[in-house]
Parts: sequence; C-alpha cells; structure tokens
Amino acid sequence: MATTIDDKVQQLYVSYYGRPADPAGFDYWESRFTDADPDDLQQELDSFGTSAEYLALFGEYLAAGDSEGLVNALYNQMFNRDGDAAGVEFYASRLEDGTYALAEIALIIANGAPAGGTDDTTLKNKIAAAQTYTDDVREADAPYAFDDFAATAERLQEVTNDESTIATFEAGNADDIADNTGTDEGLMPPPPVPAPGTTFEIVTEAAADADSMRITGDQTARIDFTSRTDQVTGLD
Repeated sequence: MATTIDDKVQQLYVSYYGRPADPAGFDYWESRFTDADPDDLQQELDSFGTSAEYLALFGEYLAAGDSEGLVNALYNQMFNRDGDAAGVEFYASRLEDGTYALAEIALIIANGAPAGGTDDTTLKNKIAAAQTYTDDVREADAPYAFDDFAATAERLQEVTNDESTIATFEAGNADDIADNTGTDEGLMPPPPVPAPGTTFEIVTEAAADADSMRITGDQTARIDFTSRTDQVTGLD
C-alpha cells in the first residue's frame, strides 16, 4: 500500500498506534527501514511493535488474552470499521501461534486493501492527514508525547474515504498542537529488566487447567512463550 519509506513509517503509526508519528520517532524509524533489508523487515516490525505505548494501548486485550480484539483494533484504526469475522479469526490465530507479530499483521492488512476501494482510500487519507500533523509539529518545534496522543488519534478517526476530511483534520492541527503538553504521565513504564546473571526458582502455583506459574528464588529459569500475546506479569 505504502510506496515510499516515509509513507511506510506513517502508515505503521496510523495502523498500529492510531495516531500521527512524532517527528523523533518518524526520523528514527525512517532510518531503520532505510537501512533494513527490504525483503526481511521482521526484526524492524517486531521492534516497532514492542513498546510501553503498545502496553498502554492494548493492555486490556493482552490481559484478557483477546487476540481477536487486538486484530480488530487494527481494522478500526485503519478503516474505521470492524474486521470481517473470518479475517479477524485468521490473523488472531497467526498472532497466537507466533507466525506474525501484531505490527506485521497491521502491515499485511494495510497492503491487502483493494486498490481504489473504500478501505484503501480511507487509509491513504489518514496517512496524508497524519503527515500534515507530523510536519506541523516539526515546523513548530512543539511538544508531542503520550499524553497528547489520544486527542490527535480521536481526530484522526474522523478522517474517512472523503478527501475533504484531510483538510478538516489539517485545519485543527494548530489548536491541537497548542494544547500539547509533551508529557508521558499516562505511559506505563516498561517492566524491569533483571541484571545479567540473575537466577530464579520455579515454584508452580497453577490451578487445574490454568496456564500460569510463579518464579522466585535463586535458580536459573528459561521461559519460552508459545504466543506473542503471552506476558510476564507481577515483576517486583
């Protein structure tokens, strides 16, 4: 769907995070994708999709193990609609079995929109609108951080397949940017990373049919996930 590196970066922000790219993030990922092997972007996509913002946006689905909810959120951010049941189920199963990361699924869904159709046009318009915001924030050297994302994402949801909605979105950029705080108070901190050499004791506390365990103490442990939606929780 995206034809240039710039479009690809903005497309990922729109489809995955539902918002325009911040200038620093845009520049970083533009460089990463420019330097990457165009036939093997999995590492970059995995890195793009692993962030504190991801946990903050999708934590409700992750906590519930709701892979279909995660996939359906992508459809709504890109196309302003729920995904078809078969498509959502298909990609949710691929997410659960580790075939694709969620960012990869976002790219596949975006690229699969029929050219010239309502979905394709809606996403292209969102990307164009989002680019005006990224450019305006850059030009104004204005703050734009997590606590500002929700308001801008809400406006971006109003961009449709009607081209006039791009201009409507752009017209609101100045007021939106003037209200930006540049703060990240609502952003969940990343989980703590154990120091090299830290060891743990495995103590299972799983009820019948449960899929959980507690890790404590001083024994070496390895954790292999069978799904990209699995989590390590309760770190302290």
